Amino acid sequence: MKDLIKELIKKDGLDTRSRNAPLINRRMYLYNVMRRHGMIYEDIGKYFNRDHATVMHGVRRFEYLIEAKDEMLLTDIEYYQKLFADKDGIKKEYDLQEDVKNASTLGGLNIIKRRLENNLY
Repeated sequence: MKDLIKELIKKDGLDTRSRNAPLINRRMYLYNVMRRHGMIYEDIGKYFNRDHATVMHGVRRFEYLIEAKDEMLLTDIEYYQKLFADKDGIKKEYDLQEDVKNASTLGGLNIIKRRLENNLY
């Protein structure tokens, strides 16, 4: 697991100071995966060049956004969820044409854009 996380951090630049929303969401997801596997906040922070307080905030924020069913967060972490087989093992199928037809807001188009970037279609 740790090797996969290190690879994802390097590939996606999650250890940079970027405050780009998709990167923040992926970082928070990985914080939670690592925390669930028993790692302490300080050790998690070392992977991402962050301090323990930032990791603690990310864990709390992730839990809040999951509870609120935040669409952008859920879209940004779908690829990681598949990698970690973190969910029920249910594979979601997306239809690009259907999503485009149903996108009535800018937020809907942003979700499509992020799914395209994550190769979910």
